[in-house]
Formats: sequence, structure tokens, C-alpha cells
Amino acid sequence: KTATNVTLNFALPAWATSVSIETAASPGANADPKAPTLTAGKAEWDRKNHTVNWVVPKLPSGAEMLLRAKIVLSANMQPSMCDLSEFGLVKVNFELPMYVLSGLQIKFLDFLFGSGKSPPNKWIRYVTHTQSYVGRWT
Repeated sequence: KTATNVTLNFALPAWATSVSIETAASPGANADPKAPTLTAGKAEWDRKNHTVNWVVPKLPSGAEMLLRAKIVLSANMQPSMCDLSEFGLVKVNFELPMYVLSGLQIKFLDFLFGSGKSPPNKWIRYVTHTQSYVGRWT
């Protein structure tokens, strides 16, 4: 399966004055050698809201993505004064097209204007969408 519309975001503490962000992608050990080159998406720092937002259009199963954020401290901060509890939660959202986690399937579809039963595959789009993956910094 391939996840689509993958987004990851987290808030930064107020003492972070700037952030440099690097992303990288690896197809993983089980990747198809004929598959197109994997992109690491687009990551940016939203200065107004103090958040890092990362968007990956497609993430095939088995692939690995890396986001490295280097945070610059304000002049009056020492690294020993920084606490991970000041960072916001890490939130991940994604979709799995043509997949239903519950196992629900539509076996047939009857149209009022049609002539009998029709295979539903070309009319129904299954999708699993999540907004519940949230993690904390440790």
C-alpha cells in the first residue's frame, strides 16, 4: 500500500529563533528497483505559528523518510536550559486509498436508472483517513 497526503507537524518552543530543515528519502529494503525516484516532500517552518510542517505527497510501504530540524536558540538561552516538554505534540495525518481498515466492502450496487447489478469497483472509492496519530517527545 501507498500512503498519500502524509503530513507531519509539531510546535516549537518560543525560545527557538530560527530553524534549518533537511529532508531525505530512502526507498527501503523491499523497494521495487523500477519504481520512480522517491521524494522527501516539502518541509517548512511557520514563523508566525512556531510550527514545523512537513508534507509528503506519496509514501510507499517500506520506504523511509527523514526530517532533521536544527534549532537556533535565542542569545540568552543555553542548551542545558532547553526542555523537551516545551515542544508540541507530533501529529501525523495520512490516507490509504482503496483500503478500508474495518474490512467493510460493498459487494454490489444497484442503480435506479441502470439495467441490473453493476460491479461497484469503478463507482466506489475506498479510503482510510486518519487524524489520530499523535506522539510526544521523549
